[in-house]
Amino acid sequence: MAERLMTLFGGPLDGQQWDLGWATDDELREGMALINDENGAYGPGGRSCYSLHGDGVMRWDGDVP
Repeated sequence: MAERLMTLFGGPLDGQQWDLGWATDDELREGMALINDENGAYGPGGRSCYSLHGDGVMRWDGDVP
């Protein structure tokens, strides 16, 4: 599995880089709920949803419990 560092834009994980080398291109486009231990709307253990947009950037789509 190759390293694939993606910078997250917007939301509580803004500016963080995550290694998403485990995800397929389809999974990145469909979006994923990343564990947020800090500033999410649902507090520690909540998830912040990010997806790959047409400009090649992982953008915040909202939070879920």
